[in-house]
Amino acid sequence: DHWGANVVGDVWCEKWGVTKQALGVSEEWGYKCGQKNLQIGQEMDGFTNTEEGKQETWTESWCKTFEADGRMARTQAEKHGENGFGDKWVEKWNELYEKDGATHKWASKVGVKEVTNDEWKEEWGEKREAPTEE
Repeated sequence: DHWGANVVGDVWCEKWGVTKQALGVSEEWGYKCGQKNLQIGQEMDGFTNTEEGKQETWTESWCKTFEADGRMARTQAEKHGENGFGDKWVEKWNELYEKDGATHKWASKVGVKEVTNDEWKEEWGEKREAPTEE
């Protein structure tokens, strides 16, 4: 476990490790969280913070799966955040790596912006075929 703090009151923590699975598969995993104090006068999207005590917060987790031969087979991550101005979001990533070199990637982000009452959702993905030998 690692943690820290600074003189303006920001704090964070992180933890990571490796878990051995059956048939030689292993997972590297991690977790981070933190909070950062907003300063009076700090701006975001045209709005200025005038209140003491507002905070930006986040949590993040990830996992990388490796096959017995050491090849990375999958990466997954998720992040939750709030920026102290009323914006909140969740981001997710997922990547698969085939033995032949093909990759599949996709991600999504959903959120809400409190000051304008906006909501958004983004998604994207891609598939790359295995490299061809010429």
